[in-house]
Amino acid sequence: MTPSGIEPATFRLVEQCLNQLLHLVLPSLLVASLIMISLVMISLVIISLVMISLVMISLVIISLVMISLVMISLVMISLVIISLVMISLVMISLVLISLVMISLVIISLVIISLVTISL
Repeated sequence: MTPSGIEPATFRLVEQCLNQLLHLVLPSLLVASLIMISLVMISLVIISLVMISLVMISLVIISLVMISLVMISLVMISLVIISLVMISLVMISLVLISLVMISLVIISLVIISLVTISL
């Protein structure tokens, strides 16, 4: 017997039981820890993939909006150019009509002068 009154065989029996528990419990805890770490890593990968997908979708939408704005701008610029060309053509036509009218007036005056001189 030991001074505490417990036999050494009891100590050995408790030691053996604890050693067996350690051999059973530690691997289980290790496996559980590895499973938890794996689940956390898988969750992080899934979250990262979702975030990357959202960023890519946002970039595609922004690109489409920008392309649409550029196309609208090009159409507007084309319309302005067409309008300017039309206005220029109208102005040129008006000038030509004015020149023809002035020419007709001058020709009429010349004819009237010639007729009055000959009389």
